[in-house]
Parts: sequence; C-alpha cells; structure tokens
Amino acid sequence: MLGYSGNNLSNKLRDDNFSEKEFRKIAELVDCDFDATFTIRDTGKII
Repeated sequence: MLGYSGNNLSNKLRDDNFSEKEFRKIAELVDCDFDATFTIRDTGKII
C-alpha cells in the first residue's frame, strides 16, 4: 500500500528515514491525522 519493496521498507524503518509526506501517507492509510510539532526542551512549549 505504501509502494515500497520489503527491503526498502525495512531499511527505512531501520534508519528512521521517513519524510513528512511519507508520514502523512501512512497516517491516511491507517485513518489517522499526522501532526508534527516542535517542543522547546527547556520550557516544554509546543510551537
């Protein structure tokens, strides 16, 4: 459903190498929303 061979997907998972576009596609396939945020470490503020 993602269009990757088994080896390619395995490598992406191992290397933690997904683009935002790929995360959005995965979220769509599992009927979820993908929300990316940055959190300032020393304050915990989400931006």
